[in-house]
Amino acid sequence: MNQDNRFTILDLQEVREPPMEDFDPVSTGSIAPDYYENLVKKSLLEPEPACSSLQLCSHCHQIFTFQELSMKRSANDRLNHHLSYDSLLVAVKDRCYICSLLLKNINALGLQTPWLAESGSAKHSRLWCTFRNYFMDEFISFHYGSAGDSDIQVLELKVLSNWVRGRLATECFGPSTWTCASKERAQKWLQSFSTEGTTLRTTEFLPHRLLQIQLLSSGRFGVVLCEGTAIPSRTQYLTLSHCWGKCQTTRLLTDNIEEYKQSIVYEVLPQSFQDAIRITYDLGFEYIWIDSLCIIQNSQEDWLSNSCKMDRIYRYAACNLVASAARDSNEGLIKPRDIETFLPLRVNVKWAEWIDFWTTSESYVMVNEDWHTAVALSYLASRGWVMQERLLSQFIIHFTARQLFFESRQGKLNWQTASCEQWPSGIFASENWAFPDLLGSWWGDMIESKERYDTKWKAQAWTKIVQIYSRTKFTYDTDKLAAMSGFVKEIRGVTKDEYFAGLWKEYLLYQLLWTTSKPHESIRIEPYTAPTWSWASVKGEISYLFEMDITKKKQHCIRILLQLREARIMPVADQDNTGPVKAGFLRLQGPLWQARLTHSDTKSKAKPFWTIGHSRKKICFLLDVLSPGDWESSSSLDQYEDYMENVLKISQQGSRYMNHLAVHVLHAPTQSVFLLPIYSASSTNVFIMVGLVLVPTEIARGEFRRVGLFFTPNKSIVGSLLRIPCNIDASYYESKKSAFSYSISII
Repeated sequence: MNQDNRFTILDLQEVREPPMEDFDPVSTGSIAPDYYENLVKKSLLEPEPACSSLQLCSHCHQIFTFQELSMKRSANDRLNHHLSYDSLLVAVKDRCYICSLLLKNINALGLQTPWLAESGSAKHSRLWCTFRNYFMDEFISFHYGSAGDSDIQVLELKVLSNWVRGRLATECFGPSTWTCASKERAQKWLQSFSTEGTTLRTTEFLPHRLLQIQLLSSGRFGVVLCEGTAIPSRTQYLTLSHCWGKCQTTRLLTDNIEEYKQSIVYEVLPQSFQDAIRITYDLGFEYIWIDSLCIIQNSQEDWLSNSCKMDRIYRYAACNLVASAARDSNEGLIKPRDIETFLPLRVNVKWAEWIDFWTTSESYVMVNEDWHTAVALSYLASRGWVMQERLLSQFIIHFTARQLFFESRQGKLNWQTASCEQWPSGIFASENWAFPDLLGSWWGDMIESKERYDTKWKAQAWTKIVQIYSRTKFTYDTDKLAAMSGFVKEIRGVTKDEYFAGLWKEYLLYQLLWTTSKPHESIRIEPYTAPTWSWASVKGEISYLFEMDITKKKQHCIRILLQLREARIMPVADQDNTGPVKAGFLRLQGPLWQARLTHSDTKSKAKPFWTIGHSRKKICFLLDVLSPGDWESSSSLDQYEDYMENVLKISQQGSRYMNHLAVHVLHAPTQSVFLLPIYSASSTNVFIMVGLVLVPTEIARGEFRRVGLFFTPNKSIVGSLLRIPCNIDASYYESKKSAFSYSISII
């Protein structure tokens, strides 16, 4: 283990650093001898965390006392567990902590098939555990499967040393994710991170509509839709992020708005809405904003008016409640939980990595439920609209399946601004200790430091955010630009840059180099959503070709071959160019080559090749969208997927030798395409020219639409292309500056 890395992790946990003179020289990489001893003494003064009263069966006890486990555990360290389902049931009845967790997950996965001891056949399934460690964390994974077949990970546990006891929760939170203790914890979170320390800020901005909540004498909740001046000035309100799903969600319509202004029957609302209303009231607030009840769902005008205000609706809310574990509005925010398996269990470990440094082997074992799995990879996080709701909200409570997670946007997301019920003073997750979630980290880079934002973020962070956003799902794919309008406004307020349908002007030429990671699963969105040069015009996961730090242009010998002469979009809402658009174009000037697919002999089995002018060239195409007619055989698609994987890997890591698969795996989009190079690069790691593949619209002179990217695989082709005059027919350009420079438009 690297001692310096270990110290870095410990240092983050508010442990006092030893005096500098106690350290050995940096070259030795050692830590002061009494450092860990002092850490142990300090941990013993911390209050005991709340722990489970369950115990371990003999099989589970052996996991922690098995002396033959090597200090450097690997996948080869494997222990068989219960050999029959009935044996597991007996252990659960005897109150075994780990077996109780296993049984719940096994039943949920439907794995009650005959096990090894029940059948006597080696081919039948068994349960075993494996080990791994990462810095000061130990992990135990339980797998289910049969010999020679793929197995399923049923459960992963995290084993923590005694020094974290001061960070674990000291109180028991009860049998659901919303109890009196949960409410008190949430209130403390809000108060500790609020702008004024004890009270949440008020704001002069208010949404046009809010739901007012009252507790009636009958004990029921009364809900009324308030609009405009009916909402008191400087009112504090909450918001709800949820997934509509396929259920019939209660909606505000033109024909029920007057009825809702009088009363909304609480009991007929979906469970997520009922839970959100109850939580809002419990936290001491009277108003909440819920999209389906505060925007008229059958009015395009009202939808456009409110979608343009999303940035302020969420930014100025006192807190955003997130239904992370609900796939539709009927599943609710509040979930039941078994408190005995939610709390950690105190155990004695004989083989842990930290044993050399502690005077005790006492440790804690708990489900490895970190921020990444519970929040960043939750079902709700896969929904497109939710991404901006999360990025814009100042304070967020995530209601997951087992506990509450709290997030503050007062700076960069890290363990200090992210908490949960088990880790109330800050999430401890050493595998992602600095970045609980990459989206939050990249966004934090932008809003935390303007200097850093102007260089690194403009060049690279936007492409990272786009890649995450492109993996989200929409009920209506045409919402893609509207659903990011809010955080685009936030970015524009910092950068003062111009925005064009998913791209920023200052680095627009580089941002044109997007490609679909799986073009055979991608489609061009209809009806019209964005110009073809925008990634927002395509439904599919986006990657960027040949990502590099473009702030180091000299180092990479980057030569820009294209000029942006004009960029224009026509927004659907006249005064908001950050949302949906109905048209747009780029006017560009630079080299433009016509490439033709040529057959050496129509009777020959030889593959066709590409010619530019009179020269045969090896050109690699990456089409935005593939249809079944774009590959030659059933095996060609598999080849293309491998090809794409290699191309993207090489483009991100760099390679002097780019020996790709044959470029004739795919048919070209037509027998003739136009190549518009954007830049060439020549450095130690890469020789490349990359640009757009275009086809004429046949509507206006010099007007094209994008169909993909091209790149050349070696230095000689780059050089020879730049020496070939373009000689394009006049019908294909708007104006001509020279034989190497033409002006065209892309729509």
